[in-house]
Amino acid sequence: CIQTGLDWLRKKAGLPEQGFCILAFGKLGGSELNYSSDIDLLGLSAPGQEEKWALVFESLREILSSHTEEGYAYRVDLRLRPFGTSGPLVSTPDGLLHYYMKDASLWEYQALIKLRPVAGDLRLGKSLMKRLKTLLIRSWHPEQVTASIRTLREKAIQAKSFQLPAGTDVKTDSGGIRDIEFLLQGLQLVHCFQYPDLLTGNTLDGLALLKKKFILPEDICSQLAGHYSYLRRIEHFLQIYEDRQVHSLPTGKKELEALSKRMEGSSADSAMFTARLRETLADVAGLYGKYLPAAEAAKDRNPAQNGR
Repeated sequence: CIQTGLDWLRKKAGLPEQGFCILAFGKLGGSELNYSSDIDLLGLSAPGQEEKWALVFESLREILSSHTEEGYAYRVDLRLRPFGTSGPLVSTPDGLLHYYMKDASLWEYQALIKLRPVAGDLRLGKSLMKRLKTLLIRSWHPEQVTASIRTLREKAIQAKSFQLPAGTDVKTDSGGIRDIEFLLQGLQLVHCFQYPDLLTGNTLDGLALLKKKFILPEDICSQLAGHYSYLRRIEHFLQIYEDRQVHSLPTGKKELEALSKRMEGSSADSAMFTARLRETLADVAGLYGKYLPAAEAAKDRNPAQNGR
């Protein structure tokens, strides 16, 4: 879809096939889109062509996000680019490298874990990724990583009890999808100096690598993978039902019962479903609390670390 739109606009503008690449962060970058995901895109241009490609990129955003009688393709978010909404719409490789060397925050490096080329001149995008990886693969201070992850989590999560009131958010509530993703990404950053291949953007692949490298116990990785898949299934069903980006359980009894049967089978009721969900959230929250601080202990196990 993105490639098709880009090709049409490129030909219309009389621009070549080479010299511009679209990269994706987030769920698209990790090849794990929801049924109603935003897509976080980054425009990359060869030097001297930024203005021309910026016009194409803006037109592509409008096409992808425009509402028609058949709906729309994607909601497009460009705010993860350097300097956010105040930054240029399209950057050059050297411009991006300079930004990440001089101005990027740690959370922006964390976001790079999921970045990958998805359309356009993939060779240009892959060349950039190799250069960015040299910045990303370093000896991050575990304390800094842990502090950054916790700050992000505090911003994303409104702490709630595990009494599971209607409206529980399976993504951002304590023990939700974000906790698994943040735990994984924190450990990826801390251990990537020793194991560069840990830097995969896909969550299940990343958990499998934590197990392979003995960074977390095998049973813990399996638990986290199972919980992640379960919570993502809930998220998918919610978004299919609502036809919009939603992560919270329905507040209506009828809707909650319907979701319960989709998740647990035709004989299930909401009490059975919410009990399992409550247990899942509590388990994830416990694992997050136990193993994210383990990033701090990694410093002692890796004498090669020299800090950022």
